[in-house]
Amino acid sequence: MEFNKPISKLIKERYSVRTYSDKALNSKVKEQLTTAMDALKTDMFHFELVELKLDDGARIGTYGIIKGASYYIFGMMKKRVCI
Repeated sequence: MEFNKPISKLIKERYSVRTYSDKALNSKVKEQLTTAMDALKTDMFHFELVELKLDDGARIGTYGIIKGASYYIFGMMKKRVCI
């Protein structure tokens, strides 16, 4: 694959905009998501479904912009200590 610009420049210029519906998740969908995430849970990592209303312009730890989302899936992992 050929590019018109160096890859390093393309990486710096990239951005992402995702726009979602502000429609609430129904309880059945929340339950299905929670059940699926619980099945993946281990002593090293787990997932949480979080309802979060961000103010305009607020950002979470992601590149790009997420608009209109009310629910997020956060993944958490224990820090592995090497001795």
